[in-house]
Amino acid sequence: MNEYHCYEKICSLKKIAAQYNAGMAYEKMLQSMADDIAQQTYRVAFIGEFKRGKSSLINALLGTDILPMDILPMTASIIRICHGAERRILVHFKDGHSEEHTLEDLADFATKDSAKHREIADKVREVEVVFPSVLGRSHIEILDTPGINDDTDTTRKTMGVIGQIDAAVVVVSAKYPISITEQNLILELIRAEDIRRIVFAVTFIDLLETDIGKKQALEFIINTKLKQMVLAQAKLDFAENPSLKKKAEKLLSDPIVFGVSSLQARQGIQKGDLQLLTYSNIPFFKDELLTILLGGMEESVPAKTFSAIKLILSLLPSWQRDESSRLEQQRVEQERKFEQQNSSRIQRIKEIRENLIEWLHELDKYLKTKGLSVRHGFDRSCEKSLCKIFISQLSTITHQNNTHQAVLSAMQYAMWPSPVRLDT
Repeated sequence: MNEYHCYEKICSLKKIAAQYNAGMAYEKMLQSMADDIAQQTYRVAFIGEFKRGKSSLINALLGTDILPMDILPMTASIIRICHGAERRILVHFKDGHSEEHTLEDLADFATKDSAKHREIADKVREVEVVFPSVLGRSHIEILDTPGINDDTDTTRKTMGVIGQIDAAVVVVSAKYPISITEQNLILELIRAEDIRRIVFAVTFIDLLETDIGKKQALEFIINTKLKQMVLAQAKLDFAENPSLKKKAEKLLSDPIVFGVSSLQARQGIQKGDLQLLTYSNIPFFKDELLTILLGGMEESVPAKTFSAIKLILSLLPSWQRDESSRLEQQRVEQERKFEQQNSSRIQRIKEIRENLIEWLHELDKYLKTKGLSVRHGFDRSCEKSLCKIFISQLSTITHQNNTHQAVLSAMQYAMWPSPVRLDT
């Protein structure tokens, strides 16, 4: 299934969802998926605890200091790095409006290094950084996220990104590898259906002075932390879910781990020291990461499409039941309204009939007092005349004035142009 077929299937699913009230909630998700396929967008988040060097690592990959860095936790907003020739930022606020600013203004909207910046960051949903890069040209969007376990708000922002990405680079420190918080984060990433690639970047590897020390540190993270501790916990957590258990085994039994030094890469770039840059392992990590993500991109589109098809098919029966129930309620309501309206019509006809009978009785009594009855020589021509008068005046009576008095008044006017009371 190529990208065109995937795009076509997603659009078809969107049309199906639009036919149901409950399905309308999935239209936006399917439209976003279709847009990603059309634009070939693949999103990878650099995610981890605070002060693990996520922003510094992204800067090293981009070859310049774009993202704010400091010895204290800095990142307070989601920063999405997209490809573009013109360097700028687009600030998307929670209230729905957006503003364009220069790249130099990024710290004003995405950091919490001051009370003013924290107040602004609380209003920001996401900062989009437009910047030319090799990853960007390959339709890969990089997301820099606030550190989890820093504060409640930044943790919530970061965890909210998990459902929007295709891959994750979990950034851990060589000084404090794989904490309980990081273990739980890895398990959450495995739970996310759309995430099929997890890469581990071990930062601050330069703090380990010897190559043997670096090798031992990486082996400890791979064998003891990931293969044993995290994978064992995953098997327990996913014991009742074979697909997640299989996914965890695939990602953790042979994890993809790179040791890197953002500091050495930065110094190597600034000094033009190719040897120091190479020793940082950033160039190798960048090439390997690009290969991994491009491979993931090829798998992601059909996998996402199949997942969407599976999801919509699983929801269709409930949507159909809800729709049938809604239509049945409408039918019952329409029948009820029809019965009410019909009952009102029957009641009005009954009232008209009763008023007419009452009027005829009054008329008969009046005619008898005047000697105009069949017994006193009430002939056929008089009867016909009265019928004509009755019919002509009956047509002037509507359901709004079909009272006994109205009928009497109409007939009185037809029979006697001058006012005459029938009851006299």
